[in-house]
Amino acid sequence: MDTNINFDEFSEALKSKDWRVRNKAVQDLGWGDVRAVSFLIPMLKDEIVAIRAEAAEALGRLRDKKAYDALANAISDENEQVRFKVVHALGDIKDIRAFPILLNILEDKNEYFNTRFASACSLGKLGDKKAFEPLLNALKDNNVPVRVGAVMGLEKLGDLQAIEPLINALTDEDEEVRIAAIKALGIFKDERAIPILEWLVENDTTPTWKGSINELAAKTIKLIKQT
Repeated sequence: MDTNINFDEFSEALKSKDWRVRNKAVQDLGWGDVRAVSFLIPMLKDEIVAIRAEAAEALGRLRDKKAYDALANAISDENEQVRFKVVHALGDIKDIRAFPILLNILEDKNEYFNTRFASACSLGKLGDKKAFEPLLNALKDNNVPVRVGAVMGLEKLGDLQAIEPLINALTDEDEEVRIAAIKALGIFKDERAIPILEWLVENDTTPTWKGSINELAAKTIKLIKQT
């Protein structure tokens, strides 16, 4: 914690009529010192969308549960990007009270797809085993980012029941889901994944931004066999 932070200066900057000054202050407050939480919470109601989103992200980085109530209220923000940042922050502070909020967002087909993606990831971060079934159901969602989020949420949840569903996700029609599933299985390091990964090595040459799926599968097999 930086005990030399001049919060009086930040307090004045947060009141500036220039939104760029306020935004810079919010950005700078979101690194390491939980005393900043009380200064950041009011910024969730700023008139500028970018500042509200930045405040939510900063509160998530600080990971202080004192921000929970304000973030829970901000989930009703009219702007989808702000809601996206709020959902991520609720996962980062890991307050179990967020479970029903995140679940409702995940299951809301009318919600912005990126926010539903974030809710799946955040449910996994909470570590509550009740998230397993909703995440399992989300693997069948029509929306690709939601399926990717479900894979990532199951990986973060860490429940070994997820191995078989993640293996099944390796045959998803979308490469982003397959890539996420390969990476998740690499975290679990479970040998049950090796046969299908070997199949991918031989048959899935879909390009990725760092090579191809078969190359990623080969690396994951090596990682699993090293354990």
